[in-house]
Amino acid sequence: MRKIIAGCLLWATALGAVENPAVHPVAEEKKKISQLETLLAEKKYGEAAEYGQALSREYPENHSILYLSGIAILYAPYQTLQQRDAAFSTALQFLQSSEKIFALTPLSREKYQKTLFYTGLLYQLIGNNDMAIGCYTKLVATDPAEAEAWYNMGVCFHEKGNLIEANRAWLKYFEALRMREEDF
Repeated sequence: MRKIIAGCLLWATALGAVENPAVHPVAEEKKKISQLETLLAEKKYGEAAEYGQALSREYPENHSILYLSGIAILYAPYQTLQQRDAAFSTALQFLQSSEKIFALTPLSREKYQKTLFYTGLLYQLIGNNDMAIGCYTKLVATDPAEAEAWYNMGVCFHEKGNLIEANRAWLKYFEALRMREEDF
């Protein structure tokens, strides 16, 4: 009798008539991540930032949510510089948390590189060129063909007044572009 009930419950769960409590939280979490990705893809950055921050409170250990929320916050519009700076501080925390995990996971190499890029960009936007250069340096160490990182690194060095390093970075930028062309 128990096998029949278990079989009926399994079929009802598969048909969606009954929710399986063991599967539901993970499926719900993935659905929310998908909604956040959709908001980003539609360039609804303000909505994505708000939704991402709410999700980060609900799922503080989900590094995909932290990563996507950090990107949304980076691109969201702000009324004042104070609002932007406070939001950027939160985005940095999110991206730094996800960077640590992505660095340890071989399958997350692409996300790790993107996290380094966006973290560097955030540091660059708030004027912390040394930290931005550190992020870009880690990124180009994993992928020397990352042209945008070389370019941004050159801008950071230029803003610091180090024209020699800026020119070196920009030369690497052109080399990376050339490598990209050769790949096609």
